[in-house]
Amino acid sequence: MHYAYPLAALVILANIEYLYFAAGSVTDIVWVVFVMLSYVLIDKRSATSGVLLGLAMSAKQLPWLLAPFMLYFVYREQGFRSAVKFLCAVVATFLALNAYFFLISPREYLLSVFSPETMPLIGIGYGLSQLAFLGYLNIPRTVFSAISVIVFASTFGVYVALYKELKHAFFALPALVMLFNYRVLANYLFYWPILLLPTLPYLVRVTKVGERALQEEIVYTDRRPRFGSSYARGVISIAAIALLSFATAATVEYAVPIGNSLVVNRVTGYANPYGIPGYVTELQVNVSYYGSPDSVPVFFRIIPSGPIVNANGLLWTVVGNNTLSYGSSRVFTIVPETSADFLPEGDCFRLEAYYAGMQGFIDGCAPKLPAPLIANPNFSYFEGASTPGWSWVPNNVGGSSEFSVVFSPHGVSLTITPQVNGSWTAAQLIQPINLSKLEDCTLILNASSTLQSAVNTGGWPTQFLGVEFVFSGGQQIWVGYNSSYPIPVYYNPSQSLVVILSRSLIIRFSQVQAVAEEMGWPLSGVEMMLIFATTHTYIGRPSLTATFYNLVVVRNEG
Repeated sequence: MHYAYPLAALVILANIEYLYFAAGSVTDIVWVVFVMLSYVLIDKRSATSGVLLGLAMSAKQLPWLLAPFMLYFVYREQGFRSAVKFLCAVVATFLALNAYFFLISPREYLLSVFSPETMPLIGIGYGLSQLAFLGYLNIPRTVFSAISVIVFASTFGVYVALYKELKHAFFALPALVMLFNYRVLANYLFYWPILLLPTLPYLVRVTKVGERALQEEIVYTDRRPRFGSSYARGVISIAAIALLSFATAATVEYAVPIGNSLVVNRVTGYANPYGIPGYVTELQVNVSYYGSPDSVPVFFRIIPSGPIVNANGLLWTVVGNNTLSYGSSRVFTIVPETSADFLPEGDCFRLEAYYAGMQGFIDGCAPKLPAPLIANPNFSYFEGASTPGWSWVPNNVGGSSEFSVVFSPHGVSLTITPQVNGSWTAAQLIQPINLSKLEDCTLILNASSTLQSAVNTGGWPTQFLGVEFVFSGGQQIWVGYNSSYPIPVYYNPSQSLVVILSRSLIIRFSQVQAVAEEMGWPLSGVEMMLIFATTHTYIGRPSLTATFYNLVVVRNEG
């Protein structure tokens, strides 16, 4: 085995992007491995190589682009008979894995396999199609498919014409084709350079002639292709055909105007109803529709001017009915689909309303909005083990804990599983607050659990259900719920701790500030925590749950 083969595997393992894609269920590495093995065996075992390419083509559509090049390679290197064996092995393997599904439902099979090109998917990616799907040129997606076919045919023609110069370079050619596709995802492009690594034994000639030349210190002349060389002519021909095709398509914008059925008239309002600091989480958008059919559903996405994590942009969804009828205008209320789709304040953006091939655009800039009194009081956008605006900081010395979001009413469920008697087990959600700005506000919170707050004879909490305020110096005010306390009772077990027990979790921030000032604590760097905790274990109750709900902050009247 040549040194280049393990080198190729090492490069794949060393580049963390390939691991990220595999972890995110992007399975391209499967077809890449099959193609690499197919290439390694193509010189000596054409039938086995064909089987491996058939496996790759069954895993993904991208290696389909390689089939004509590899077939021609076998034909030129090993003759017609080997090429037939290679082709039969590819077809037989592909059919063995796909024929069953095709026979069950031919139409659905073909629609699914060709959906990246035929379905009205939103445009995403890094190619020239950005000029179209971002609204700068009105070029139909089918034009890009046609250009891709033209470029593919051109590259194959150049490969055949310049076979001696390009015979091991066919792994680089599909990337040129994909650059002109309507959807150009990163994984459509960045595996091709890796596939070139197994060609190193042929591109870097380690031969006796080469070794002798080095020993004799022969100075080679400049071997870079000149403009007049056949190699350069081939490259220039491909580039010229591709760019001419695109330039021809671009003239459609001016020569054959295409009516736009969806029109985004204006953004009428920006808001942050979810209380996510630093973000816009709601837009009011006025949209008109003049196309066919009589009514269509309208979808939205935002392309920010800065970097984005998702190639789709920021996906927003309509609150309520998203249908728009012919000849009508309507104001839609739209919100982010996930926390990754929040629109940062101050960012400029392009808003797209779309359905199938219809698109409407408008540019805007998100304003700076008033800071929320408290972040995300409804615990919206709970994803995995987090909810924006809150940090999960459990204390699991004596057991374990977890949290989840409840929706009716809006709130959060905290669960603890105490396992060590006398050790603290606490489920805790925390967020920073500006106590001075909340001085004229009141926190209203409901909590329910079979476990209520309690302290020992020294005033130290032994179990707790309520709210904790943590100050920058480590000082703490605990406000706990206990239905047996008709009026608040204060405990002060140390100079850094005040405990208040009450049958109500209606907390005036001015009172919290007054206690802190009386104790001489700093009012900056304050954090507020929802806490459910115990130092006990309970026979027959391995887990305990508390629900906090209907959390609101209101300004005091007068």
